[in-house]
Amino acid sequence: MRILFYFDHQINPERGGTERATDVLAHAFLEKGHITFYMARYKEYPIGDIPIFFLPQPQEVASSDNISFVEYVANTENIDVIVNQGTNGNDIYLFNRHTLNVRSAIVSCLHFSVYEGLNYFSQLTPYVFSLVKPWETCMSCLRWLKQPYNQRKAMQGKRKRFSFIYEHSDAVVVLSPSYIEDYVKVACLSDLEKLYSFPNPVSFSMKKRVNEQNKEKEILFVGRLSYSEKRVDRLLAAWRLIHLRHPDWRLSIVGDGPDRARLESLVRKWNLQRVTFWGYQSPLPFYQKASIFCLASTHEGLPMVLIEAMQNQTVPIAFDSFGAAHDMIQSGRNGILVSPFNIKVYALAMEELMRNAAGRVQMGKQAYVDVVERYDRSKIVERWIDFLMKLKS
Repeated sequence: MRILFYFDHQINPERGGTERATDVLAHAFLEKGHITFYMARYKEYPIGDIPIFFLPQPQEVASSDNISFVEYVANTENIDVIVNQGTNGNDIYLFNRHTLNVRSAIVSCLHFSVYEGLNYFSQLTPYVFSLVKPWETCMSCLRWLKQPYNQRKAMQGKRKRFSFIYEHSDAVVVLSPSYIEDYVKVACLSDLEKLYSFPNPVSFSMKKRVNEQNKEKEILFVGRLSYSEKRVDRLLAAWRLIHLRHPDWRLSIVGDGPDRARLESLVRKWNLQRVTFWGYQSPLPFYQKASIFCLASTHEGLPMVLIEAMQNQTVPIAFDSFGAAHDMIQSGRNGILVSPFNIKVYALAMEELMRNAAGRVQMGKQAYVDVVERYDRSKIVERWIDFLMKLKS
């Protein structure tokens, strides 16, 4: 097969979970003898080992020039399947059967939960109260008053988008079986014959297990520092409650994004000790030495960072705020789930793990076993290949 993966940003496995999952699949297909290509809107890095095409008009995704370009690439390269990994933006209006005249099958993949936090709508935007900037306080109050209207409008927009994606794709792939049911409800579908569920595979080699003796008293977050979904401020608030009682523990935050400056100001404001912002880094060395991994998101899909942490026997704590959380974490067995968004209980869960070295080791070992069973790369890739071959034919 000849497979084209599309994402708006150039694929860089160090940038985020969608990019890393895409890169893992693309290279696994290569190893199986298939030909893979990338396509992106924005050129940001040196080109890697997989050929990549860039849309000629990145600012206007469904322009006539971009349509002609995609059709030319798909037809001249004899692309069997186009896999759109960017269904969270306007890219859906380019990569669909209604717009493109191509022989390729078109697969639309959702790398996020179906509701995307709309079931926790008030958590998506910050409430601002400032005597220095009363205008910002006023606007924040207006947003709060308009929440029911905005939530209804957002759900209507999502229903329209998901209906369009389903109608004009050959297949729609979600990350968890629970999201199939959510998709049917949101899009008001009468059938689900084009809906499929595939989890992300593990990123790193499974050949060598982490030595638990090398684990340090470190709590880790890995991800993009953005407010609406990641909410790292919740993790800082939990750390604020317990850090003075545990001077031998530290908190490492790996990643970057638009919320970083605000988070750093919170660290200073709350006088938090032993918190380090590392920026963009390869996360593997951090997973290997950290003992606890923390996720405090309002919503997720099936986060690669949780799979990666568990693969490296780093015990996860997360809020039970997205459907796939139960696919990944069985609370008390291979990690801990906390009811959304109870900061005190979250802090207590952190502290319980910090004090219980034997429990951390046992949960870490179980997390590794569960990841091997559920997210083994070879098994998931074989499922993908079988799926794409049937779709192609």
